Amino acid sequence: MIKQIKLSAAIIIFINAIIILLSYFKIISDSQFNSLIFACLISIINYIIFLFLFYKSLKEENKKFIKINLGGMAFRIILVLALIFLTLKFLKVDKYEFIFALLIWYILLMIFEINIIRLEKTVKNSLK
Repeated sequence: MIKQIKLSAAIIIFINAIIILLSYFKIISDSQFNSLIFACLISIINYIIFLFLFYKSLKEENKKFIKINLGGMAFRIILVLALIFLTLKFLKVDKYEFIFALLIWYILLMIFEINIIRLEKTVKNSLK
């Protein structure tokens, strides 16, 4: 499980390093750079909240586990939508690039979320 978190962190750092290099060599514009970085930040905030709530709920009984995770999902969706609105409204980003980058980051980090849940479930089942 920690391996999954380290892998996700490494991938995030690697992709952001590529984005920074592309911006440094003026291959992408400042607006594109801002769109990509803000999309990444919003997705990372969502992922960190998932990790916090998931690990907090692991020691709980099943009903409380589901309440924490489903409630956390609702909270995270509302937070992401609010951050998207604020970013598009007040920051200078290309809206199409921002939404596309956000979609890619969100799906990538969602894959890591699913893997973490899947691995934790197999660990719990093997301990029984």
